[in-house]
Amino acid sequence: MIWGIASVFGLMILCGSIGVVAWNLDKSAAHFPGARLVADHSKYSLPKLYRWDHTYATTATIDEVYQWYSITFEMGPETEANGTCSLLEELDSNFFYERYTGVLICEMEVERMMFVTRGTKFFP
Repeated sequence: MIWGIASVFGLMILCGSIGVVAWNLDKSAAHFPGARLVADHSKYSLPKLYRWDHTYATTATIDEVYQWYSITFEMGPETEANGTCSLLEELDSNFFYERYTGVLICEMEVERMMFVTRGTKFFP
């Protein structure tokens, strides 16, 4: 009986650890390689909704940044452009979740700024 309780407890710890690692990997997926994190904000209304807002800065070319986000999140072409900023958006949904990803890439004098918003709603 003790082995059974210990096994269930160990399995719960293992599943929780895997969940935490997967959560952190998903959260950090929007970090452009070599970019500097400028700001981040998270909003949680668990278990139904969570949202991550991140701002990054990089000296990489705008083409590199645009391609990386477009390929990483399967966003395709920009949805809007205004001045020196381009907006990429993607909405992925199925029965279990609905995930919105928006990336605003702005050309500054020396560097590019990336404003990334990712929101997930479970059982929409």
